[in-house]
Amino acid sequence: MKKLIWMSIFSVVISGAYAQKTSNFKIGVEFGQGSVEGDYSDKWNIRQDLITSLYDHGLFSSRAAYAQSDFFYWGIKPQVSLWNDRVNLYSGLRFTMFDSNLGDRNGTNFFYLRTTNPDAVEFYKIFLIKEETAYLSVPLEMSYTIFHSNILTPNITVSFYGKAGMEIGLSIFSKRNVNFVSTTMQSHEHEVLNSVEQPNKLYSTLYGALGGQLTIGNGIQFNVEGIIPSQILTKNHNSIIEPDTFSGVQLSVQFPLSMFIKNN
Repeated sequence: MKKLIWMSIFSVVISGAYAQKTSNFKIGVEFGQGSVEGDYSDKWNIRQDLITSLYDHGLFSSRAAYAQSDFFYWGIKPQVSLWNDRVNLYSGLRFTMFDSNLGDRNGTNFFYLRTTNPDAVEFYKIFLIKEETAYLSVPLEMSYTIFHSNILTPNITVSFYGKAGMEIGLSIFSKRNVNFVSTTMQSHEHEVLNSVEQPNKLYSTLYGALGGQLTIGNGIQFNVEGIIPSQILTKNHNSIIEPDTFSGVQLSVQFPLSMFIKNN
């Protein structure tokens, strides 16, 4: 409920700023990518002695369950500027895809996964469990410009800023698959996948970033941001990793709304 209240307040501020001055309003696009840090999830019933060593053709290797989760996103990004462009508010619509893996993507090392058979202790030999989850979310962001100057040319402004943001969304797509060591075991894929619940339909985050901005004479802004280690608030958004933090990089371009509106 608090998130809905903040969204309503944010919408009112945007509407008010737009009504006052069209030049305060920009519309843009964003793209970001990064990774999630954390331990592999205990939802998958993996045998505890995960790592064994062997000597093969003079090379030392290890068999281990390795968990990894990366993401990318893109979106449409309206912007309202206040206090002589010192404070900027952003919202929009964002599509985010998580690509998570448990195991070896190269298909050389495997791990053992316990079956759900109550009558016997049995194991599957698995190269990889892969999970893809997509979310459609609404971000709410506020940035504060720490420094700006026309140090290059009078028509180009360089700025540095800090940003705080949050987002809330819903899952629109989720897919899993299992890569067994033996292809004859592929018929057991549904049994393995059904042993773990699907990811949470809800998705929300709280994040911060530090960025640099280049504004050219016609008001177009180019932004590069580094997302500092931030938090995924919702539980069970991913069955592969129990997230601690996420981080990454974001690129965006903002265009003044006045470029698309003819003044009468």
